[in-house]
Amino acid sequence: MTTLSFLGGSHALTTVASSNVASSLGTISVAVIGAAAIALLALVAVLMMTRRRLPRFKAPLFTLAVLITVATTLVASGITIAINLNSPTGGPVHWGADYQVWACGNQLNLRDPHGLVNDRIGSASLYEKNDGRIHYDGTPINLPDDASLGKFMQVVGGEISDSSLVVPLNDQDGFTGTPTTPEQIQPYISTSSEGSAARFQNGQACGTDKAEVQTFVYTYDENAKTYTQTKLTHPATYELSHTDASPPGDCVIVEFAPPADRTNHLCPRYGVRDYDRCTQFGVPADKVASCDIRELR
Repeated sequence: MTTLSFLGGSHALTTVASSNVASSLGTISVAVIGAAAIALLALVAVLMMTRRRLPRFKAPLFTLAVLITVATTLVASGITIAINLNSPTGGPVHWGADYQVWACGNQLNLRDPHGLVNDRIGSASLYEKNDGRIHYDGTPINLPDDASLGKFMQVVGGEISDSSLVVPLNDQDGFTGTPTTPEQIQPYISTSSEGSAARFQNGQACGTDKAEVQTFVYTYDENAKTYTQTKLTHPATYELSHTDASPPGDCVIVEFAPPADRTNHLCPRYGVRDYDRCTQFGVPADKVASCDIRELR
């Protein structure tokens, strides 16, 4: 597991500068494309109005439309290249990690996407598709922030820190599966115009036991076919694993519970392959031989 730390010194200044450059270039790109679209619509309108009365203007207006299209394409391409040059990955990536959120022994159900055509909650590049997986599809500039757990919680309308957790809940059912002790988290659920959310702080309780926000990450070793569990000190800075499938990608467990060094919760894609636990995840006893990974403790 790679240890994450805060950036400092000249490297931090370089990262901030790169991020600002990318943000400025993105703004310019949107502005240029928007202006070009307006100009092309105006030209189409002029062509429609003058094509019979002033046919001699048809060729010049058509040529102008072509020039605008070519110029916009060149500018957009140049901006894309500039953003890639400022990215530590050199271009777009597809990263992700499976995840679960638990509170007092109950698995929470993150708010579902809204709308008929919207299949995700979050941002264009960092999102969840109601599939128990955090996705990052884009060109990162500032790592780990752009593809971090903290940024993900922010863009879905929640929050995570070393001592607090806010989870926007599905209004139809705030739990995944059958909750065991829903009454223990009811005091932490509030409702606003945006929907329901569960809010937790270190020092609050699960029943009579003091609890705190904890985050655990399972990391897979593809060569040894084993995986290990690590408890994060600063969960917001966790960077998604650099792959688009789990395993080998990570499994992230966010949990509000009495303090512990380990969690017993596990993402299903790990569970169905764990030789010692796969039957708990629905693998028939006579198929256990197909479960090919083990956890190192």
